[in-house]
Amino acid sequence: MGYEISLDLSWRELEGMDFPPYCSLSLIRDRYEIRLAEREVLLLPSRLPASEVASVLILRYLIGRSKRGYNPLGDWISIKETTGGRLFCSNFTRQAIRPLVERFGQDPDGLARILQGGFAGRRVEGADVAVEVGT
Repeated sequence: MGYEISLDLSWRELEGMDFPPYCSLSLIRDRYEIRLAEREVLLLPSRLPASEVASVLILRYLIGRSKRGYNPLGDWISIKETTGGRLFCSNFTRQAIRPLVERFGQDPDGLARILQGGFAGRRVEGADVAVEVGT
């Protein structure tokens, strides 16, 4: 929990736009279905509800694509650079980043191995530890 306000604001913003009632997209290696009328983001093929973090990211992305003309370029950006990203950045850091630091802070290569194996990641040169995870 903790993303209720971001989710509600995102759903409201999508409702005010010319947006299809259903669509799907990929995030990392997972595929999601977005159901506007039901206010649901479902993980496919299981059709289980997506996590709040994934739901917020997906909804903000859709808003950006539809309203602000975002187009995926293959460039990485910080979550703070997304529209509305600063509003939920502290929650994202607490729920996503901090657990990774606590688990892999002393073993960054361990995280790299997991990403390379379980997520078909590719080691990237130019940083202490960097892995590119495909979609």
